[in-house]
Amino acid sequence: MQCEECDVPPACSDSPMIVGGIGCCLAVAVLLAVTSIGAVPPLFYGIRYNYASKWAEIERVYTPGRYFLGPWNTFVLFPATVQNIEFVNEPRISPSGERYSALHTRTKEGLALDLEVSLQYRLKEADVGKLYVEFNVNYTSMFVSTIRDTLIAAAAEHHAGEFWTQRKLVGERMQSMVNDILGVTYSEVWGLQLMDIALPDQFDKSIVATEIQRQSIATMEFHQRSTQIRATTRVIAAEFARQVKTISAGAQANYTLLTKVAKARARQNVYLTEALCPVNVRGRLKLQGPDLVEYQHCRTVGRLRSVSAALLPSGIARNIIKQLDNASLYYGFGMGSQVLLQATAVLVGLARDGLAEDALRVLEHMCASRVGVNEVHLGAAVSACSKSSQWQLALNALGRSSTSWHAPPNLISCNALISACGRGGQWKFGVRLLQHMRLLIISPDEISYNAAMSACERGGQWRCALSILSCLPSARVAPSVISCSAAISSCEKGAQWSLALGLLMGMPRFRVVPDRITHSAVISACEKAGQWQLALRILSGSTPDRISFNAAISSCEKAGKWRTALSLLCCCRFVVVVVVVVIVVVVVVFWLLA
Repeated sequence: MQCEECDVPPACSDSPMIVGGIGCCLAVAVLLAVTSIGAVPPLFYGIRYNYASKWAEIERVYTPGRYFLGPWNTFVLFPATVQNIEFVNEPRISPSGERYSALHTRTKEGLALDLEVSLQYRLKEADVGKLYVEFNVNYTSMFVSTIRDTLIAAAAEHHAGEFWTQRKLVGERMQSMVNDILGVTYSEVWGLQLMDIALPDQFDKSIVATEIQRQSIATMEFHQRSTQIRATTRVIAAEFARQVKTISAGAQANYTLLTKVAKARARQNVYLTEALCPVNVRGRLKLQGPDLVEYQHCRTVGRLRSVSAALLPSGIARNIIKQLDNASLYYGFGMGSQVLLQATAVLVGLARDGLAEDALRVLEHMCASRVGVNEVHLGAAVSACSKSSQWQLALNALGRSSTSWHAPPNLISCNALISACGRGGQWKFGVRLLQHMRLLIISPDEISYNAAMSACERGGQWRCALSILSCLPSARVAPSVISCSAAISSCEKGAQWSLALGLLMGMPRFRVVPDRITHSAVISACEKAGQWQLALRILSGSTPDRISFNAAISSCEKAGKWRTALSLLCCCRFVVVVVVVVIVVVVVVFWLLA
């Protein structure tokens, strides 16, 4: 029996007590850990405070967040935001922060003063612990009494008139004084506003009357000064106008005298020379009257042919040369007039035929022959480059116009260059030239903007075309049907059917009537977008042509509306493109087979 009792461990009887003790210790530890965690909410400062020992950690200020404080510790919270204190009697204004009654004091001269003030202050983060040591958490009442006393004392240092004339300065002084006082109590003033200043009614009326009188005096002084300045300006302007008229009259008289004398002498010399030439010819060649007339005729024809050979390569514009020969003979142009007329007509013919290189060669020959190149010649040469889509030659010609040919760019040449850039696929150069035309002291016209929009249309730049169209009213250029058609065509090529339709609907606002080209472009845009019903509606409200019917039938084909396409084909009065007819037939055949 003793051996059996010895085999049983003596600690087994105490194991429940040990487990219970351990559990109690863990529970106490968890409870202490949970109660040892504290948090500072947002927009607050915190100071750790032990409510068992009544001790506060004032050296450290805790910002928002969670912290492990230890048991029997908590946070004493202080606001980190701006706090508002109001001294206001107006009940209709909703309170913001703490509100107290208005301040009653007297001005420096002893007048009664009711002052309504709103003040904002903020605690200094680093000095929150010191604030707690001195005032605990009941610092607000101390702040209110301090602010009240300071504002009353500050208001008593100013005259009543200063609250009217120097209100901002008075408010800044009050804010500075309150900030100095609150700085000692570990806070700072964020702002101060003088909401209302109530002085005796009689004094207010006198101040208003004084201010009105002062403003009236200032107004009269400015009016008198402006009258004097205008009178002085008129005297100066009259004197300058008199001098300008005197100088202009003298210059015009001298110019007229010199030019008339020079022209008279030149004409006299020409007449004398022309009178001596037949005499010399008849004397040397021993010609009679009819023979002398025949000689002059042959001489004139030979002179014109030599000029044509110098200006133009052989085989070009022979009909123009013959017409100019006859015009020179019948109308009796002089040598200079014959050359200019010959060159102008030849360049116009080359521009019509699109012979760019020949036109530029004519300009080179004219410069070499010392024949004056004018703006008409330059415009014809650039137009020839435009018709042949040679934008490089047109750009080179316009660049050499002022230096080599002494003919500055004009509106015609710039428009032709924009068209050349558009036909050559260089829409950027065309738009840039349109923007720089004003730098050349050239005002773009409707043709300029239309050419730029056409260039954007060929380049697929619908946004740029719409931007140019929107600039027409500010440039004082009335949009035309060509302008709207170019913008709509650019939207059609850019698959912007809604914008194209909007432009069509907005054309009456510009007082522009849509034509067949405009309707055809909108119908094509609807056709590409699959808007067959809208395309038919536009077709019914317009005067259609072959292109309109083709686009409408194509839109019905894409939508599978073969019956509508056949009805349109039957109603069409034009010769429809064979491709469209084939498409409709194929659609019908496939539908029947299905």
